[in-house]
Amino acid sequence: MLNETFGKTVKLLEANPVAGLLTHHEQLNKQKADWKDGLRISREAKTFADKETISTLLQKELAEEYKGLLKQKQDLQLKKTSTESALKDAERILDLESKILSFDAERKKLVEGSPCHLCGSTEHPYVSQYENITLSESQAQLDERKKALDVLMKEEKAIELAMVANNTKTESNASH
Repeated sequence: MLNETFGKTVKLLEANPVAGLLTHHEQLNKQKADWKDGLRISREAKTFADKETISTLLQKELAEEYKGLLKQKQDLQLKKTSTESALKDAERILDLESKILSFDAERKKLVEGSPCHLCGSTEHPYVSQYENITLSESQAQLDERKKALDVLMKEEKAIELAMVANNTKTESNASH
């Protein structure tokens, strides 16, 4: 039986020389290594493509966000301009009412039909019209408008900060 096994082994070796088998084995190992490299490169390419897709989507989202922030800033600018105008109006009204009240002492001296100490007129139509003016209402309105403008200024700063953050994200994403 040992002779028989030995004989089969000799015939097998004669049919397939060891050197040829070793060369074939090396070629298969090289092909296997090449396939592994190809698979690794394929996976890296897919990862890169996925990252590129994500980056492109992020760029689009950031661009849309920036567009929205610009719109908010423009809307806020309109409100701010309107509020600043209203604030100036309230300041003028307060100033005029303060001037009117400064003549209150002189107005109290007026007697119907008697000449005014300042202008000499004997008619005093504005005495009753201005006797109930108080600065507290005008001052309250002025204070309210100042607060509204302060709120808008803070909103504007928040939007500007958000725009800077958006630009930073956009630049960071573009450099990757």
